[in-house]
Amino acid sequence: MKKILLIIIGLLLLYIGHYYYTETRVNRFQKKITNTAEKAITKKSAEICNKLPKSYKKPAIRNPQMSFSERSNYIFAIDECLVQYAKQINDPSICDLIIEEPQKNDCYWEYAKKTNDISWCHNMTRIREKHLSYKPEGNTYKCLSYIAKTHNDVSICDQIEHETVKKNCIKKVSNN
Repeated sequence: MKKILLIIIGLLLLYIGHYYYTETRVNRFQKKITNTAEKAITKKSAEICNKLPKSYKKPAIRNPQMSFSERSNYIFAIDECLVQYAKQINDPSICDLIIEEPQKNDCYWEYAKKTNDISWCHNMTRIREKHLSYKPEGNTYKCLSYIAKTHNDVSICDQIEHETVKKNCIKKVSNN
């Protein structure tokens, strides 16, 4: 009985140690991305972000053929750095340098919120995964709804083609 208990405790400690080690590595890498972004901001050069490895965790590759769920197991360091850089220096053209759709959409989303300009909403793309809850232009619709509500302008909702989403947008703006 003691042997079984010792084995269970040993396995548990191995599991906890592995989890801690993995989390520490990821946190250190996130810190490295932030530090690199800060250097890029200070020197006003997006090129500094390119010094980071392209991706982290699992294989260090960028394969556009991967599904979103496969890519979500990666930290796309350069893209993350560019998003942080673009936010700080107020240069939306940086968003165009970002390869991965979720990070690119985050970048456009930040500018749409910051400027209340719907043109940034139209730059957003959808994430191409059927099993996710995104509608074909879900990111754009979310962005348009946000700006319509912020401006209290129902006419912005008219740009939404999906009827249910359009009705929800109008309802949110009307309740504002």
